[in-house]
Amino acid sequence: MKPTRSQNSAVTDLRSPTEAATGDVPGAPSAAPQEGQNLNPSRLSVAQTAQTTIAELYEMAGAANGRKGAERARAGETVLIPGSMGTASYVAEGLGNPESFETCQHGAGRALSRTAARKAKTSEEVFAEMASLGVALHSGDPKTVAEEATFAYKDIEAVMAASSSLVRPTKRLTPLGVVKG
Repeated sequence: MKPTRSQNSAVTDLRSPTEAATGDVPGAPSAAPQEGQNLNPSRLSVAQTAQTTIAELYEMAGAANGRKGAERARAGETVLIPGSMGTASYVAEGLGNPESFETCQHGAGRALSRTAARKAKTSEEVFAEMASLGVALHSGDPKTVAEEATFAYKDIEAVMAASSSLVRPTKRLTPLGVVKG
């Protein structure tokens, strides 16, 4: 299927017409047990048992349960996966993969530290690069724009390809403007 993009739009719908109309997620596993639902441990996979045990321990301790660097991606849930200020971001549907505790990455991820990024390019180079991409860039502190520049992050397309068992992209968003505080 060829993605479509309407003129003057930064959003590309990656779903088929049927998927867009029904909201179905092909290949998504059935939803995980809901909170408070009685679970029979003998019927759970190792990953589900570990997940339930971890969740129960956190609940008993009164703490939040999460996986560092992750976004919840239960089957059918909508997640936003940002790229960098010069690349696409994605709206995706979670596939509820129990091996990842029903989570996915929360973005492209840094390829360079902030310090390394500032040393690699000047702010002027980053402003020029963004202008060449047609992206308006405004910064409260222009000296730090290189910290968040496109080259400082992993390739979002490769990240999304590596995440095919966690999420299914439904929309591709391309930046029109960036405000860095």
